[in-house]
Amino acid sequence: MHELPSANLVGLITGLPLLGFLFHAFFGKLIITRMGNAVGKRVVGGLATALVFASFGVSLIIFSGLLSMEGEHKRAFASLIPFLSKPVAWIDIAGFKANFGALVDPLSILMCLIVTGIGGLIHLYATGYMAADKDYARFFTYMNLFIFFMLVLVLADNILLMFVGWEGVGLCSYLLISFWYEDTENSKAGNKAFIVNRVGDVGYALGIMAIFAFFGTLTFYTADGKGFLDAAIAGKAANGADFTAEIALVIGLLLFVGACGKSAQFPLHVWLPDAMAGPTPVSALIHAATMVTAGVVMLTRMSPIIVKSETVLLVVAVVGLFTAIFAATIALTQNDIKKVLAYSTVSQLGYMFLGCGAGAFGAGMFHVTTHAFFKALLFLGAGSVIHALHHEQDMRRMGGLSKKIKVTYLTMLAGWVAICGIPPFAGFWSKDEILGYAAGIHSFGMLIYAVGLITAALTAFYMSRLMWKTFWSDQRFDEAALGAHGHGGDSHDALHDHGNDAHSVHDAQPHSSGVKESPPSMLVPLVILAALSVVGGFIGTPFNNFFEHFLEPSIARSEAHHGVSFLTGAALGTIAAAIGIALAYTLYAKRRATGELLTEAQKAGNLLYQAPANLWYVDRFFYDLFVIRGGNIAVALWRVVDQNIIDGLVNAVAGITGLFSELFRRLQTGYIRAYALSMLTGVVLVVIALLWSAMRTMGK
Repeated sequence: MHELPSANLVGLITGLPLLGFLFHAFFGKLIITRMGNAVGKRVVGGLATALVFASFGVSLIIFSGLLSMEGEHKRAFASLIPFLSKPVAWIDIAGFKANFGALVDPLSILMCLIVTGIGGLIHLYATGYMAADKDYARFFTYMNLFIFFMLVLVLADNILLMFVGWEGVGLCSYLLISFWYEDTENSKAGNKAFIVNRVGDVGYALGIMAIFAFFGTLTFYTADGKGFLDAAIAGKAANGADFTAEIALVIGLLLFVGACGKSAQFPLHVWLPDAMAGPTPVSALIHAATMVTAGVVMLTRMSPIIVKSETVLLVVAVVGLFTAIFAATIALTQNDIKKVLAYSTVSQLGYMFLGCGAGAFGAGMFHVTTHAFFKALLFLGAGSVIHALHHEQDMRRMGGLSKKIKVTYLTMLAGWVAICGIPPFAGFWSKDEILGYAAGIHSFGMLIYAVGLITAALTAFYMSRLMWKTFWSDQRFDEAALGAHGHGGDSHDALHDHGNDAHSVHDAQPHSSGVKESPPSMLVPLVILAALSVVGGFIGTPFNNFFEHFLEPSIARSEAHHGVSFLTGAALGTIAAAIGIALAYTLYAKRRATGELLTEAQKAGNLLYQAPANLWYVDRFFYDLFVIRGGNIAVALWRVVDQNIIDGLVNAVAGITGLFSELFRRLQTGYIRAYALSMLTGVVLVVIALLWSAMRTMGK
């Protein structure tokens, strides 16, 4: 095992955001109060952003160190506590040991670069977007805490510590989704995300238990090759037993349940679209670039176990494929600009799972990387649109913005081309690589490939629809009236009917009218992300695939292979994207005035529209099953079991106790003569007992 020269710096990657969280939690609001609103917020937001970028800088140093190492030696171990050379024991009981340790390898450092790099840009964006929010310090407190937990998740050297980060990002997601908790819908969205993720976490927790039961350790790798992933690669458990496909099936499916919850795969996808209740920077950070990809990262880390079971691989692929096309159909019908991007995220996550299910974990992680570029860009661009329109999120009340907010438009144009999969933009390389591997899955490969191409065409269509309704169609809003009512009027509608960003700030004069471009703090991240969306895919081209070569030591070798050649796949993928774009143009070009394909009357009578518009009735089914029927069962159990049986038993015990107490209470009168009589009675009874005993003895 080669030494990593910069290993002592690893703890700073997590330590710097943690320092930001602690500082802002205790002093953030005080600084804003003492230094004044404008200056104090610049200090708080600037420090929060600087610490995340500093963590990115440390990650770059570690990354350069890994590049200098060769092949299988790109793996090192360090402490998550800053400046310590060795991990510190966290749990050490009866042979079970877990450390505050970091596994430094290509997978963990790749994710550190994504989390801190994209996260830093989103922090910078948020300094402008949230500038007038009354809870500015609390917002950045949560954001820094999220970055910390996400870094713990990706750096942990054991699956138990990974679970701590896993639950930590779940907590932060809840706090940020329901950030504007005064609104009931926002609070409900936060609760929904928290509860649905707990369902998935049950599977993850059981998977951890199964790993410990079979391997006797929860550490991924060790320097002496005694980690459970070392054992899985060798095909042996700690006691020498064979690691069979049946054991891999149990562990793999349990972990997959956890991944479905965190990464919003069907049927546990229902929380993510509602999570748009959070501020737009939260949507970009948590629900596009980082947290929702945690399931893909976990499966990739567990790839030595996953590849041992063809059944698990097939389940992952099928669920991912179904989720991709399922969410894409819903995105076709959404009118809230953030909801379109939310269902797009669910769909793109399905692509990532499809890559993992094909055994192409490197391709899946490549799409994680490119998706972080263009989806964060699209979410932040959507926030810039919302900013310009003073809280409006309904695309039916947009249009004509391409000439009014040109920087936002041009950057979103780059994100649109990237997600559509047009060469040579970033999304083209990663999407086509996944589809190429998917075509090689057993006898189902070409069917899966065909469905994947259809999904790609749907993606191009709904994203073109978004661009058309937002930028290319005729203006459908009264510019003079924008912002005239501050946080009332349209902002109230935006909050309760169409979106959730009515609380966010938009410029230095939030009550002025007209469309205004975003401030530099918001535009700079858009420009950088747009550039990454254009050129970011070149790190993983099939001609010189630096990305997968770098990632090889972190993923298991599998039988994955391309079912179609690169040129054929590239041509078919591009044609699918072109069909989606052309179809959107054909259908919407003649409807510039309304931006609508169907009238409200036509929508009402069209089942093909109503089914996806109503989310294929999955949310309604869950609400009926768990909230209504489950609530009725809970009420019945409360009345029968809790009130009658449990409360009745407790009340009966209390009644009997009270009865005996009442009887014995009469002996405690407080009068000396009563106590003397009691003592005399006792003495007489004792004497009688002694005499009786003596008489019986003499009689014998």
